[in-house]
Amino acid sequence: MPRLEEKMELTKDKIFMNLEIKDLIIDKVFLEIVKLIENMITFDQISLSSIYHNYSLKVKEYNKNQ
Repeated sequence: MPRLEEKMELTKDKIFMNLEIKDLIIDKVFLEIVKLIENMITFDQISLSSIYHNYSLKVKEYNKNQ
């Protein structure tokens, strides 16, 4: 199974991706995903979503700091 990084490399500049985060360990997972997005420079091609409200708050907090 391809890792997220490999999928992002394959789809870069081709399609829009929505990453739905289902893990409850917010800080660790969120930061790893953000680092990956930053390294790939694909901010305009990725949307983060989650059924957990805490992730939405974390994304808003991160966006304010950028």
